[in-house]
Amino acid sequence: MKEDMKWFEEMTQILFKEYKTLFVSKIVDYEKESIKKIALLRNQYLDYDDDDGDDFVVVDYILGIYSKAQLKVLKNKIDESAPSDVLENAKDLWGPPLINKAWENNYQYSSDFELFQHCTVLATVGQKLLTDADLKPYFMKGASVYLKCFGDFNEECTIPMYKGVIPESPIREKVIADFVTTDENKKLLLSLWNKAITEPGISFFKSIGLTPLVNYPNQSDISKELFKARKILFRVEDEGGSKEASSKAAIASLEPYLEAIIPFKGRKTKKIKEAIQEHESACNHLGSWYGRLKDYDNAEKWWRRCYQILPTQTGTLNLCLVYKNDKPNYPEFLKITEHLTSIYNKLSSYSQLYAWEYLATAYVVNGEINKACNTFTTLIKENPEEDIAYYKTQANKALDILFEQNGTDEKLKNKLLSVFEA
Repeated sequence: MKEDMKWFEEMTQILFKEYKTLFVSKIVDYEKESIKKIALLRNQYLDYDDDDGDDFVVVDYILGIYSKAQLKVLKNKIDESAPSDVLENAKDLWGPPLINKAWENNYQYSSDFELFQHCTVLATVGQKLLTDADLKPYFMKGASVYLKCFGDFNEECTIPMYKGVIPESPIREKVIADFVTTDENKKLLLSLWNKAITEPGISFFKSIGLTPLVNYPNQSDISKELFKARKILFRVEDEGGSKEASSKAAIASLEPYLEAIIPFKGRKTKKIKEAIQEHESACNHLGSWYGRLKDYDNAEKWWRRCYQILPTQTGTLNLCLVYKNDKPNYPEFLKITEHLTSIYNKLSSYSQLYAWEYLATAYVVNGEINKACNTFTTLIKENPEEDIAYYKTQANKALDILFEQNGTDEKLKNKLLSVFEA
């Protein structure tokens, strides 16, 4: 007996039929091979006009058809004057599927999940429209789909990828099984609802003319998780817990969340830049908590992540200190400090204070005394208010590290310390 069609396929079928009907009524105004883009929009909002004073959800589905000329006004949003129709008959057809208990018990991002579903259905409908035998003759080569879903509280999603916390595979599989019928669609949803987009999701994006972005949370999501972990840290300490206990509790709260976030690569919008800064800050906190436990392997791991995410901030300086003191890796220490000074103007003000000093120290511990002399000389010249004795102390400490490896060399020592003579 054939399995009954579930929510995902049913909604795709219903909306495809509605959109195609509207499309056919519109294309009489277009020449063949003249349509460059179609826009499928979903808008959910609360209507306050209920006679009983109750709120209820109304959902509109909007179709936009754009020729090459009309794309001049489209840009990155649907122009209000562009041709579109509201699918009045489809208002009551939409509704979120019954969500698996595994999701409800473990994750609070149900609104993100619903927007993800909506976008994926619309993208699937768009793919079917682009390849439909009756409509295809009207599309230009390279025609594509524009998607946008709006939810409550100004939430929105522009591509069919999940943007909240990514649950583990067993939970994703259980949730998707509740509302997807075919194995083909299950594989598609799982590939889109993932830490990084995989096949068949990559091909799916290509088929509708979109470029997939890396799944990356927004700044406020990361801030919430970091705030929660810090609150746990302070609560444990206020209750008389040790630094070890508080650090472990904070790590247990934050680390699973950060493990799921892949460092962002791609075009950086203002919102993405804000999220990147908060991501680096959260990883730096995690590295610091591991540092308090003297677990330098994990401290290195998270400060290394800081270096990958945003090397201009404090986490990268902490990584340098790990490689210099706690988990010696002097070649890597030098490599990172050379990179920091090469991007000096991009560094945070705090990182700028230490970048050249760390580089000078890195030259010493790697035995490159001539470069160390030149760097310390520049530091003294460009920071006349700094006590020379401070730089001399740093040089001596670095010499101690060098001589522990290779034995004392008075000639090298005198050469370096002569830089600090008045």
